[in-house]
Amino acid sequence: MAYDEDGQLLTSTLMDYALPHSQDIPTIAALLVEVPSGLGPFGARGVGEPPVVPVAAAIANAIHDATGARLTHIPMTAERVLEALV
Repeated sequence: MAYDEDGQLLTSTLMDYALPHSQDIPTIAALLVEVPSGLGPFGARGVGEPPVVPVAAAIANAIHDATGARLTHIPMTAERVLEALV
């Protein structure tokens, strides 16, 4: 952020302050480190799955609270909800 000699902000908007472009950043070299995990299948490691795990259960519980139908498989389509109601 740039200020003038009176302390006024000169770069308060994106019109005044340009975002960095791809030419402005250094070259990044990606290095793959292959160290197998003893916990996962075939040495695989989990990466971004933890935030996804509770979502289906929360939706299934919401459907159960609203309709009384218990769904145990995804995707939880309208057809599956209708089948569970019958």
